[in-house]
Amino acid sequence: MKKSLFLLFSIYFFSLTAQTSYTINVGGASNTFAPANLTINVGDTVIWNNIGGPHNVNATQATYPSNPVGFGNSVSSSAWSFQWVFTMLGTYDY
Repeated sequence: MKKSLFLLFSIYFFSLTAQTSYTINVGGASNTFAPANLTINVGDTVIWNNIGGPHNVNATQATYPSNPVGFGNSVSSSAWSFQWVFTMLGTYDY
């Protein structure tokens, strides 16, 4: 299932605000990502937590060549946490 992460940027807003962290829970047999979509600002961090089942975060440019940069982690059924700080404006699929 393809998910999207929207990244918004405003130089003025970014310069006046602190970065924010967001959490996405990953789990279940149906590859559930909650929330499924998220809008953030440049400099924000997204943390994915595996809450059950064999999952990963795959936003690599090999899989999604339109992503501004690629990132991801390995598939594991163990509990894991993966985080990424978004430094480039764009829409990211994963």
